[in-house]
Amino acid sequence: MWSNNTSIIQQVIDQGLKMMQNGQVSESTYQIWVEYSKSMLNIATKNPSIYSNYLSVILAASNPDMQPYQRLSMCLQYLINIQTII
Repeated sequence: MWSNNTSIIQQVIDQGLKMMQNGQVSESTYQIWVEYSKSMLNIATKNPSIYSNYLSVILAASNPDMQPYQRLSMCLQYLINIQTII
């Protein structure tokens, strides 16, 4: 049985995957999703290192040579990887 925190993160992941599947990843939708994902992760985890690491992923994804869907993919990979430890 998943904890409530895991289901919060799953909702964020599902939303991001849906955006990618629909090809709806513009710069503005990416920015909105990132803000949403940060606030949900902050709610879901009380571990500051998990949140801090996620901010590092977002910073790394801010490379101007990357497309918004590539940035979203990096963030999703991190969230999927940490989902089991939340």
